Amino acid sequence: MLKQFVKDSMIYGSSGVLTRAISVLLVPFYTRVFTPNDYGVIDFIGIVGAVVAAFVPFEITQAIARFYPDCKEESIARSLTSTAFLFTLGMFSIFLAVALAFAVPITQLIAAGSVSPVVFRVAAGGMAATGLFYFVQNQLRWMLLPKKHAIVSLVFSVTTLLFTVLFVLGFKAGVVGVFWAQIIGSTVGFLMGFKYGRKSYELSFDSTRLKEMLSFSAPIIPSSLGILALGYADRVTITNYLTMTDLGVFGIGYRVASGVGLLMMGFQSAITPIVYYRYAEASAPAELARVFRNFAFVALLGATGLSMFGKEILIILTTPAYYGAVTVIPFLVLAAFVSGMHVFAPGLGIAKKTKHIAVINIIGALLNVTLNILLVPKLGILGAATATLVSSCCVFGSFMMFSQRLFPVPHDFRRLLGGMLVVIILGTAGFSLNGFGLLMSLLMKTIILAACSACLVALRIVSTEELRTYLSKLTLRVN
Repeated sequence: MLKQFVKDSMIYGSSGVLTRAISVLLVPFYTRVFTPNDYGVIDFIGIVGAVVAAFVPFEITQAIARFYPDCKEESIARSLTSTAFLFTLGMFSIFLAVALAFAVPITQLIAAGSVSPVVFRVAAGGMAATGLFYFVQNQLRWMLLPKKHAIVSLVFSVTTLLFTVLFVLGFKAGVVGVFWAQIIGSTVGFLMGFKYGRKSYELSFDSTRLKEMLSFSAPIIPSSLGILALGYADRVTITNYLTMTDLGVFGIGYRVASGVGLLMMGFQSAITPIVYYRYAEASAPAELARVFRNFAFVALLGATGLSMFGKEILIILTTPAYYGAVTVIPFLVLAAFVSGMHVFAPGLGIAKKTKHIAVINIIGALLNVTLNILLVPKLGILGAATATLVSSCCVFGSFMMFSQRLFPVPHDFRRLLGGMLVVIILGTAGFSLNGFGLLMSLLMKTIILAACSACLVALRIVSTEELRTYLSKLTLRVN
């Protein structure tokens, strides 16, 4: 498992870094072209799109992830994938028809008129196109084709970036140009992904297989909505209690904090299909524990760096109107780190206990909503960030507790908690240096980051031998 994981995670990680880097390139573009209010609209529609992506296709790709590895014959695998694809295509077609016909009442209901129906109609097209793109993209993961997955991801991101610049700057299309670019980028990515995975598709539909897949994936819908509430309740609450401008500032802080995903993406993308293929092997639990340690080292170090250098990142990427985001970045960085760790607690998924997953995520969502309602009116966007961090920690703890009962993994939680404590202490120390001069602040923060790395190695979150091995592999891949 480990050898394949390292290989796949480097491929997924490389493409993930490039894809997210392209996304980060849009931040200075957005913050100089759009006001915080405009960015708030873009961020709000992103929330709606995330809900649509989870609800409309009934999370059927999660069923493929679980059942595809068990298909012993190619004909069965093709029937499974084709049925799921046709179902997804039909559901997004229905969604798009409804969105186009009822854009006015929908925007009044969900945004109180803050979002133009014209923008929403184009955005709905982007949501449908992106949903189909994600289907074929994920299928490349389940087929264990990380290189093709990486190519498709990169093409999608580059195409979207280029057309965003063209529509917004060239055609002066404003916010709506962002979503026209999304439609084009998703369409190009979809066509390429479908071509790469074409052996998985045929013109067939099996209602029995669909019923089997939906029996697995349907309970995941409330779970996914719970996950979305965990991730987006803060922004929805900000929209209700504060302003779109506050949402725009918070959204930039969230975008910067999600940079920890650059470091985690390769691990997360690689581990799920490998676990489902290899979980029955006797060595799987020990290898998963080792992978988790390595993941924790990279993510903890990245979380420390982003927390400390948040002010400098905002100065480089944004304008003064967005500098208020610096206060929420440390909280959101840790929340992103914790929420990304659920893939290392696969017991409930392996046991097909999707209802338990749903309950955990729904309870976590309710906790997040409650904390946001209590804290946002008093603390503003900082209250939203705090609520997200606390609820994310509670959800991950619940996942790990139940997973250990069903699929015990020899994690060294004492060592991992020690590493997180180091990150919190040193990250806080580095963040407090924001009042010093720029050069002195950068120098002292760099020293603290180096000290953090040394502490994590001393705690054996990652061994020096493992570190040398990964660095040598990375050097060979770069050369």
